[in-house]
Formats: sequence, structure tokens, C-alpha cells
Amino acid sequence: MKKYVSNILKIIIALIFVLNIYISSNLLLNMDTYEYTNITDLSKAYDAIPYKGNNKEIIISKDQIEEYDILDTFIGELTAYGPDCRGCDGRGYTAQGYNIIENSIYYEDETFGTLRIVAADRKFYFGTVVRISGVNFFQEPFLAIVLDRGGAITGNKMDLAFETEKNPDVFEVGISRNVKYEVLRYGF
Repeated sequence: MKKYVSNILKIIIALIFVLNIYISSNLLLNMDTYEYTNITDLSKAYDAIPYKGNNKEIIISKDQIEEYDILDTFIGELTAYGPDCRGCDGRGYTAQGYNIIENSIYYEDETFGTLRIVAADRKFYFGTVVRISGVNFFQEPFLAIVLDRGGAITGNKMDLAFETEKNPDVFEVGISRNVKYEVLRYGF
């Protein structure tokens, strides 16, 4: 009986040890993001704060940290595409008329700063701004603007623009489910 209890105690101690290592390593790997997500005084924040999203460095403008009124919240899916996708015009124009190939996958908005471009259902007017979170590819929420449509993009699904369909990140995003969308503005 003593040997049985001794073995159980050894297993419990080993599990605690492994859990402790797991928690510590996650904190160390994400230390730079924790430093920036707990900002309480925005006047001390940098104008552009880098954070890492799966080996990618992404710049979040100071404006994107500020709190905005949330007009609507919903859960949906996020996929990714490039202007050279099957069914795209190949010239890089979004349905709204913005050229991703000549400009970029980012849009400069007077109110919200630098935003990623997404395609969305027609229920979202062009210029709608959403905060997107819960995507494994990105460790932090990011802001996006609706500037495109797509035949398969219906309901609560959005499609994130990349420079090319051949970008490996398009496949890494895949079909992200249970993505949280917060609408910050409806249309321009």
C-alpha cells in the first residue's frame, strides 16, 4: 500500500513539474506581447508597437490600441486569399476599386490608421471596420476594413487579403473558425 501511495505522489509531483515548465515557457515566449497588452496610460505607448504573430512582425498603430465603441459583435470564420486567386480578376482590384497589387494589403484610414483589407458579405458596407480576434495565425487582435466581396464569402465569414494566393500564410490561416468580430464602424 505504501508503495502504491508513493508512486501516486511521484506522478503528481511530475505532473506539477511539467505544468510549471509549460506555463513558464509560454510566459517567456510571449513576454513582449504581455508587455504591450497591459498598457493603461496610452500617452506612454509607442506610436507603433511591434508584436509577433507566428514568426511575423506586425505593426499596430497607437490608434488601434485605443478603445472604440463596439457597435456589434459576432462569431464567424476567417479565410485568406490573394488577388491572383481563382475567381479574382487578376488585376488586383477589390470590388470597391482599391488595387491591392499597386498599393498593398493595407488601407490607410483617417480615423483608424493602418487596416488590413478583408472581403465580406454584402450586409457589410464598404468601409466597415472590424476588430478581429481569435485567429491562431495572429497572437493579437487586429483591425480590418471591408473593401472586397467574394462569391463564397457570405454570412459571418470574412476573407483576409494577402499579396498573392501563393503566400504560405494563406494556407496557414486556412479556415479559422470561432473568430470574434467586433464592428467599430459601418461603412465609410
